[in-house]
Amino acid sequence: MIARALLLLALVAGLAAPAHARDKEPEADARKAMSVYVDCLLNRSGYKLRKAIDIPVGDPSLAATLAKLATSSCLGDTSGDVELRMQPLVLRGAAFESLYRNKFGDALEIEDFSQLAPLEYPVATPETQNVDGDAASYLLMMAVGDCLVRADASASHNLVISEIASAGETDAIQSLMPMLPVCIPAGRTLELSRSMLRGAIAEPLYRLSVQQSETGL
Repeated sequence: MIARALLLLALVAGLAAPAHARDKEPEADARKAMSVYVDCLLNRSGYKLRKAIDIPVGDPSLAATLAKLATSSCLGDTSGDVELRMQPLVLRGAAFESLYRNKFGDALEIEDFSQLAPLEYPVATPETQNVDGDAASYLLMMAVGDCLVRADASASHNLVISEIASAGETDAIQSLMPMLPVCIPAGRTLELSRSMLRGAIAEPLYRLSVQQSETGL
């Protein structure tokens, strides 16, 4: 039976609920569906997806650009009904996961990024930021993710290339957990689902990998 699929692109602000030690099956199915969807979207309309993630986080035009990407044709055949809800930051993170896997997923040796220059992550200017706090949440996520990638590039790589809800994903997360308290800025708190953690790591990992490959350092 060909599954019926419902794609809902929920353009809402804020972070997802914190993950439990193990995903409940419906949550794992939704995460897998999102990964398949974004991989397909990058393959079919990569330029549109790249255009979307080039928009500074917090820019009010981002919601409309993301909404134009929504298509059920990339959900494929799944077992049962699938309701896919994507927050902008989750979609952004999934896009960078796909970009990284395509370009660097087969790397045999993972570089040390600890000495690379700091990155600037794209956020809208204060005058054009929306009121939902996406920019602030994003910058905090990038600060944590950038720190984790520089601290343990190998575990970060393993997480981004791991299958959703797999033992490899769990092992990579467990490897990174000791550094998480160190990487969260003093006085700040951050609750991350597994999807958000993967995305928070994927973007810095991709950007640092590109910078490393371009500079040859």
